[in-house]
Amino acid sequence: MSSKTDPNSYPYSELLIQAINREEPRAMARPARAQDLQRCYDLFATNQMQFMILPRSDTVEMLTSHGSFGAKEPLPGKILYEFGDLTLSVRNDVDANVVRTITFAILEQLGSLPNASSPQAMLQVRNVHVDSLTAITTFLASS
Repeated sequence: MSSKTDPNSYPYSELLIQAINREEPRAMARPARAQDLQRCYDLFATNQMQFMILPRSDTVEMLTSHGSFGAKEPLPGKILYEFGDLTLSVRNDVDANVVRTITFAILEQLGSLPNASSPQAMLQVRNVHVDSLTAITTFLASS
């Protein structure tokens, strides 16, 4: 899920969906776009959406209850992968196999995802989902 108020997240989500579906066709991933950041927060908080791609600053505010989301509960999520200033986040309760599968799909398609962080750089990012880290270390070990 992305936000209509962010001009970069939706086009990138379409690229990301194509890459994931190319690598893992059974995923049948589809992009979704919420009207604004508040709606993104609400959909993620109520488990109506399990993934969101937003600018890093907005993601951090939502996950840590700071800035414009300071009066709200922190979202129950972690970072799955970063693409320049955009961060793909996942709910903590998403199945571990799903998180690893999506991370592997991203890693296999890095060449088609502009500004995607290197796997080595992702190992240094704070708040990355443990199953994404598992997928990244496995990917690096087999490369």
